Formats: sequence, structure tokens, C-alpha cells
Amino acid sequence: MQKKEVYMTLVIASVWTVSLTPIILGAVKLMTLMAVPQDVQRIWAVLIRLVVCGNLASMAFWAAKRLDVERQIVLRFFSLQGVLIGLLSGGLFIFWESGVSGFRVSPIEISSPSILVHVFFIPLVESILWCGVAYTALKRQHSAMIAIVVSALFFSLSHFGNAPSLFDHEIVLNAFIPGLVLSGVYAATGSLSAPILAHVLINLHSVMR
Repeated sequence: MQKKEVYMTLVIASVWTVSLTPIILGAVKLMTLMAVPQDVQRIWAVLIRLVVCGNLASMAFWAAKRLDVERQIVLRFFSLQGVLIGLLSGGLFIFWESGVSGFRVSPIEISSPSILVHVFFIPLVESILWCGVAYTALKRQHSAMIAIVVSALFFSLSHFGNAPSLFDHEIVLNAFIPGLVLSGVYAATGSLSAPILAHVLINLHSVMR
């Protein structure tokens, strides 16, 4: 597959992800403005986040098929090495982010029922899309280092829809370094279990702060 097709596919995936997010967040805010009971709002928030996961999963499947990388991803989805490195890298990143550097992952404020989706399901589908699909396709066109950086860039850009305004780039910038970590551990292990577990720990940390 030509380089142009790879980048076009990843751009489409990014735009699709970003464009749906403000609509979903707007629907959640609408429920709040309408003074809907809290219990209904919590259920609605969970359903909305599941829609996000479905959106990411469908995009990951489409991109994997289009870029012909699904077989390579499935063959090395799980490995013990990936589990260990994923847990280690996620823990080290949290330690570094918490006290060693001035960098901070943006804290996430969500209701308790939504935590399961945010901490487990979203890391699963995001890791498949931006580490498994994006990195694997980019690695065919570039060196491993360039593939890591570019896939991390697409990962961070996909979070643009979470920014409060078009001029607030903090969320996008704060997603880039975790993106480097996730793509890096996938490149090192070739197993999706590494970025998935690292991503789970990072997201768990963001909701516990």
C-alpha cells in the first residue's frame, strides 16, 4: 500500500473520531441542562461512552481491513512479555508524571458507572486503532522511531474533540507523551497487551486524582 493511502486512512480515522466526540459530549450536557434526574444522567453517560467505544472499534476494524494489518495484529494480541512491560511502563509513567516532571495528564471527571468504560473499554479500542493499526501500517513505510512518533501524533489529535474550545490545546498536547509511551511499548513487544495495560493504568490514574 502506498504511503499516501496510509496517511489518508489515518486522517479519516482521526477526523471521524474527533467529529463525533463533541456531539456526544453535547448530548451529555443537554441532559444536565434539562434537569434530568441524576440516575438517568449516569445511565445516559455510560451509554454515550459505549457509543464512543463502538465508534472507535468500527473505525479500527475499517482501518485494519483497509491497511491490511488485521492478521498481524491478531497473531500477537497477547503475550506475557507484553503484559509485564505494559504494567511496568504504565506504572513508571504514572510515577514520572506524578512527581518527577512538571508534566500532567489532564484529570478526568466522570461518574462512577462510566469509570469502567473509560478505564477498560476505551483503552482497549484506542490501543488497537492507534498502536496496532496505525503503528503497524506506518512501520511499513518508515523506521520504527518515525512510526512511533507519527502514531502518537495521530493518537493525540484524536483527543482534540475533548478540548473545551478550539483554542485549548492542553488535552491534545497532554495526550502526545502517553501516545509515545503506548506506541513505544507496542513497538518493543509487538503485543497489544502492552499498550492496552499501560493505557488502562494511565486512565485509571486520571480518574483517581
